[in-house]
Amino acid sequence: MNNESPLVRDAIERTLKDKATTLALNSCGLSQLPDRITELTELTVLDLDSNNLTSLPGEIGRLKNLKKLYLGNNQIRELPNEIANLAGLEQLDLAHNRLDTAPKEIGRLSRLRELTLSSNRISVFPEELCNLSNLESLALNNNKLQSLPRAIGRLVNLHSLFLNYNELESLPKEIGRLSKVEILSVHGNPLKMPPLAILGQGLSWQPS
Repeated sequence: MNNESPLVRDAIERTLKDKATTLALNSCGLSQLPDRITELTELTVLDLDSNNLTSLPGEIGRLKNLKKLYLGNNQIRELPNEIANLAGLEQLDLAHNRLDTAPKEIGRLSRLRELTLSSNRISVFPEELCNLSNLESLALNNNKLQSLPRAIGRLVNLHSLFLNYNELESLPKEIGRLSKVEILSVHGNPLKMPPLAILGQGLSWQPS
């Protein structure tokens, strides 16, 4: 059963009629994605923040012009494989959801520059996400990560990496390859010692 309100239906109809490129449906009480959203193939920005979504339909992959997708503050537990079809996506916000793992399909979004996965339940960071060579900002704070893959050293364009408030006892030495990182936040972890590679980059170190 679709729970969209008349205001939501009207917003979608206007967007279709005007061929608009931005649609904001934040805080609309949605528990599922309205069917007609997938007809909005001209969209470049879709804001679904602060709803009650638990999942997305595979049809989301039809929105191939999307550059920014805001899904924060929902109840999302997983993403469909078709999320990988959003090849032009540059910004993806999944903060404050119920993800247990960072969806590996995201690793195919080669143009992604900003990925926010803060405040989930993520205990595993798939190596596939280390293929995001254009990524500049990665937020993984407030999760349950106990380790990071050595392949994280491939994220050579990272400028900011937020790892605070996880369960990390160590960091891979490959993190020292991230020569463009200006912000590395690791406080709130049971880290015993930073890799020498981090100190060699002159990055600030704050023990937990």
